[in-house]
Amino acid sequence: GRRCAGAVAIGKGSTEACIRIIGRATPANPGRKFVTQVSGAVSGPPKGFLGTIAVLVQMLWFSVTTRALCAYYGVASKFVWGSAVVKDEEAMRALMSEFLPEALARGEFVAAPEPQVVGHGLESIQTAFDVLAKGVSAKKVVVTL
Repeated sequence: GRRCAGAVAIGKGSTEACIRIIGRATPANPGRKFVTQVSGAVSGPPKGFLGTIAVLVQMLWFSVTTRALCAYYGVASKFVWGSAVVKDEEAMRALMSEFLPEALARGEFVAAPEPQVVGHGLESIQTAFDVLAKGVSAKKVVVTL
């Protein structure tokens, strides 16, 4: 009977957006609010000594602002190496083959938000990119195969 709200932040700007969205979730009965970060504030490896200094400053600023946002919105946040989880075959098998199907069937885990299906087949991929380029908010853009 516990409530929670969570998000996975992938891509530049997504951590801040997820913290704000999750921070506003279920205000009457907040439960636990959590954002998992699987990408950081830096888009690529540094070039040279000054590049390394710039990256370190970016990372520090990102860390400070993320902590401040989390404190303001009452959200917990943690960075995980996404590739480390995917490479752990036993963990992925347990998650995708055992936990997730059963939790979805029992209604204990709900896929949200509702998908916005924009087409079927590979020929609809460009349509999906066009929808994303126009901008979406709190939606899953889906192409069925």
